[in-house]
Amino acid sequence: MITRKCRLWIVLTAIFITCLSISCSGRVRQRIAERREGLSEYRPTEVNEPPAGETGEATEGPGEPFGYELAPINVTMVPFQGEQGRGDLLLSDNYDLFSFEYPSDGQDVPALFAMPTQGGLPFPVVLLLHGHRSSKDYMIHRYSRRLAVDGVASMAIDLPLEGERSVEGQNFFSGDPKTTAQNIRRAVIDCRRALDWLSSQQNVDLDQIAIIGYSLGSWIGAMTTAADQRVDAVALNVMGVGEPGAIAGPWPSFLEEHPTLERLLGQGGTDLSAPEFSGLLIQRWVGTISPRPLLMLNGRNDPIVTEQNAQKLFDAAGEPKDIYWYDSGHILPPQATEDCVKWSVDKLTPG
Repeated sequence: MITRKCRLWIVLTAIFITCLSISCSGRVRQRIAERREGLSEYRPTEVNEPPAGETGEATEGPGEPFGYELAPINVTMVPFQGEQGRGDLLLSDNYDLFSFEYPSDGQDVPALFAMPTQGGLPFPVVLLLHGHRSSKDYMIHRYSRRLAVDGVASMAIDLPLEGERSVEGQNFFSGDPKTTAQNIRRAVIDCRRALDWLSSQQNVDLDQIAIIGYSLGSWIGAMTTAADQRVDAVALNVMGVGEPGAIAGPWPSFLEEHPTLERLLGQGGTDLSAPEFSGLLIQRWVGTISPRPLLMLNGRNDPIVTEQNAQKLFDAAGEPKDIYWYDSGHILPPQATEDCVKWSVDKLTPG
């Protein structure tokens, strides 16, 4: 038999739980409203400023060419409105899109951030890295809609001398090995600074960060993952070992098959046997990604990244790892996008 005192405690407990539920749901609604209106939820906080001279830490590996000076990141994101006719390509009901620039190694890096319109805060996030003579727009268009459906945010940046950072007459793969090596190091540091910015966002789950790279972006993404433990998983599209003596981008065999791209890609190229690349070839880094999961997606008929070179890179990687093959060239079919997103979501949100 329930006494009067017990009934009173039951009633008070029920009132307390109801009030707590209302309060929590109210806070959630407020956060969503702030997100939609671009208010405080989208005001990036500063990265804690370290003692003078302290540099970003990296994992152990074949040298550390990717250290950098930590510094506060103070940027303001603005809603993307489809500038320069890019709206049809980038805007989606699945996410709210914001554009901004953040400082890295003395330069401003253009970036886009896609925040899902469904799912719970904080969101898992994927850093998207494009290929040579491509841009962040391509990666947002190819991956962000599908990621957002599964409640995963995404950030895409323009790599050095690519996208909005393009400079007339200059190529990421310069004829000067020293310049290309500098571009690679800068690109990895740009990615690590992107991770710094993500780490300052309350709407991002810092324990669920992945990278998806395509071609050049896979090269940079693999080295970023090896150098920075904040990355939990990485997917590499159309990537293989860099053979000493090979020429890195643009590739004559590819231009022969796609003559209309010759003007776009330019005439740059880099001999990977140059001493400047002794510590920058991807096969020297891929083994240090383990025990974090790695996925490779490759075309069996790729004239740039041959099946043999892709298999060599896969063999050099540690477990856990997967490789998906497609009957395609360097441009993978839509199914590869679906497979890549599904794998990434599964690794970030297991169960």
